[in-house]
Amino acid sequence: MSVQSEINRINQNVANTYTSLSGLGATVPSSKNSDNLPATVNSLNGKLDADTVDGWHVQVGTNVTPKTGHLTFIG
Repeated sequence: MSVQSEINRINQNVANTYTSLSGLGATVPSSKNSDNLPATVNSLNGKLDADTVDGWHVQVGTNVTPKTGHLTFIG
């Protein structure tokens, strides 16, 4: 791989990360670069429900059987 292709790959990964963080409710800065990623992640503090996984709200003691794929709960 060339240096330019690696730069492009990293830039795309950063852009995809901002898209994901935005979908979770993070405050996304106008300058979407790797320098601003930590602050963007920190902006999620208190915005996520610890019992929500991929949009599913699960209470302790609940049996969950996904139709496809798998769920992993750690805690």
